[in-house]
Amino acid sequence: MKITVFKNYGYCWGVKRAVDIAVKELNDLESAYILGPIIHNPNTNDKLKKDGLKIVSSLAEVPDGSVFFFPSHGISKIDEELAVKKSLRTISLICPFVIKIEQLAIDYEKKGYKVIIYGDPLHTEVKSMVSRLNNAQVIKDEEGVKSLELHPKMLYISQSTQNRDVFYSIFSRLAAAFEWRELVGRFTICQDTFERQDWMATHIADFEFFIIVGGHQSSNTKKLVEIADLHKKKSVHIEKWNPSVWDMVKGLNNIAVISGTSTNKEDVDEVVNEIKGRLTQDGNNAGIYYA
Repeated sequence: MKITVFKNYGYCWGVKRAVDIAVKELNDLESAYILGPIIHNPNTNDKLKKDGLKIVSSLAEVPDGSVFFFPSHGISKIDEELAVKKSLRTISLICPFVIKIEQLAIDYEKKGYKVIIYGDPLHTEVKSMVSRLNNAQVIKDEEGVKSLELHPKMLYISQSTQNRDVFYSIFSRLAAAFEWRELVGRFTICQDTFERQDWMATHIADFEFFIIVGGHQSSNTKKLVEIADLHKKKSVHIEKWNPSVWDMVKGLNNIAVISGTSTNKEDVDEVVNEIKGRLTQDGNNAGIYYA
């Protein structure tokens, strides 16, 4: 069996930065709080909880004066202000690229533009952005264009982990809907997310099966699943190794392994090594390639 792994697997630089900061800080602390998961990877979150990270669903659960992490996806303006009122010692784990997108939107709004965001309205990144803007409009897909309120000047951006093809499809529809108006589109899907989507879409026909490793709540990982579904390619989405995967791939000749940007390398390596080990036990060869 030939097993091809997308070469830039593991954490993206923004997630790695967040996890590294959290690990370093927790080494010197008894505990720290965070609103929601640090990243959408339960394996990483579980490890950090053992080191003293306390994941809460509301700042009401955080004692005044505690150490509080801003999660990598961002934090709403209201919660940021509440953290100040509670005298929390805040440490930001927010991805610099997410901050850059927010600032871009704020700058355009100051110039008189209304902002359209392609993304999940319930995602932390989108909620954080909306909280810092005046009347931003959020759409989840192409159909959302029909319900938009039109303005003379509009900025179109996206959540950093969205699907690049849908981003362009929405922009095309917006261009038709916004004739005689000023429409600015800025591509704000992060490079690591884009590269993984691009590689998978480009090589979708090269493999019999895709193993997609990442959190089930991970936006960018779910976009990889959507690409497989769109092309009717057989795949499985797992957070870590599961023996049932072997039943899906044994007997195949050519499979691919790709991960979301919040998946650590160890989880991907475990999947590859487990398959390789079972092939060896059965007397078969396993060729591991990184592309």
